Parts: sequence; structure tokens; C-alpha cells
Amino acid sequence: MSAELATVSFRTESGVAEEESWTVLDSAMLSNTVPWRTFRWYKGQRHYSGFPGLYWGATMRNHVVYESRLELAS
Repeated sequence: MSAELATVSFRTESGVAEEESWTVLDSAMLSNTVPWRTFRWYKGQRHYSGFPGLYWGATMRNHVVYESRLELAS
């Protein structure tokens, strides 16, 4: 995939999801964004490695999602 075709999705502080071309993206566009991570899993999924869950992140002052115990430990 070329850089001209790549896009970046991000969520603003107001919770609005936006998508921009990689070629026009700059640091000012991302300066007022919030973390955005979604997980999709189901029983029997091949890359399912452990138990997903939540932990309290003091830095984020919110719950943070982890996909596996390996990710939680790092």
C-alpha cells in the first residue's frame, strides 16, 4: 500500500471519530486526540492468548483494556 492510499483514524476529545489521509496528517491534528482502542474476540479465536480484561490506569484516569496476560505484564 502506498502512503497516498493510507489513512489514519483518530478520536477527538469530544469523542468524534475522524479519518484523514496519511499524506495530510500533521501533529496539530493529533494534538487534541484521546486513546482509542477496540478489541474483537470470540471463543476459539486462533490468536486469543489469555484472558482479556481491564485495569485502572492512573495516567489515563480510566480503565485500560488489555488483550492478553502477556500484554498486561509488559
